[in-house]
Amino acid sequence: MAVYPHERPGWYRDPDDPRKLRYWDGTSWTGRARRQPPWASRAEALEVGCEDFDRSIEGPVHPRELRQPVASGAWSREWLAWRGHPPIVAWHRRGSSGVASTGWAARPQPTAKGGPARRPLLALVCLVLVAVAVVVSSVAFMSPYARHEMAVQRATARTDSHFATLANADCHAVLPKYREVLARGVNGPAVAAAATEVDRLRTRLSSLRVSQLASATVIEWLGAWRHFTDFERRYAARIGRPVRDGGQVSSRKLGSRATAAAARARQQADRWASFADQFTANLRVTACSLEPSLP
Repeated sequence: MAVYPHERPGWYRDPDDPRKLRYWDGTSWTGRARRQPPWASRAEALEVGCEDFDRSIEGPVHPRELRQPVASGAWSREWLAWRGHPPIVAWHRRGSSGVASTGWAARPQPTAKGGPARRPLLALVCLVLVAVAVVVSSVAFMSPYARHEMAVQRATARTDSHFATLANADCHAVLPKYREVLARGVNGPAVAAAATEVDRLRTRLSSLRVSQLASATVIEWLGAWRHFTDFERRYAARIGRPVRDGGQVSSRKLGSRATAAAARARQQADRWASFADQFTANLRVTACSLEPSLP
């Protein structure tokens, strides 16, 4: 093999085979050889240094060669391999201190971003966070009002319970003595006296403190009581005093018109008593029922 004195290491035309390139290390030819690139013609002197080459699988490649059309499948595979997997390991120059050099700036790695598969998950997480924020803000905003409402409800329940306790006590002390007289009495003065006592009881019940929520019901309930005692007085006025015959007390004889008027008064009194007793369960004042059939 002929030896040519080149001053610097590099790739030169192979003196034994002009179709190839051989590496000159500065003192002698080495065993590293590769085929001649298509951009190198036989006429030109080929002396290219290492810094003028790019890297590839088969060896250094001149920048002029990269700009040439790919002539074969091998060059196509080489170009695709370089594009898909750029080498990052440096090759060292002769006589260097061992520090690696890449020859060009490393390609920046793409930052990871949320792909299409992650976007629905991110949207769901955002919706959950927004919902939690809305619930927390609503609770924080409504909690003072909720506490106030609960306090009002407890106060209302205590007031109504106290009213029911007092009303039941008063009714239990008065009504058992007058229920039978008002329902089946034939003595006019006795019926009128019983109606008066029940009307006084109604006045005492109206003075008891009750919650605003139950006040309308109590007013309607005691209004039915007032109508009941009014019709009981009318009935007592129609039947008058009873007749005593041999120790027996019976109603005195009435005319047809007086009998009909007394019957109508009794019927209206019973109707208002039944209507008033419908409120007793709602107000929990069961001792205040006017009809004797109820406890």
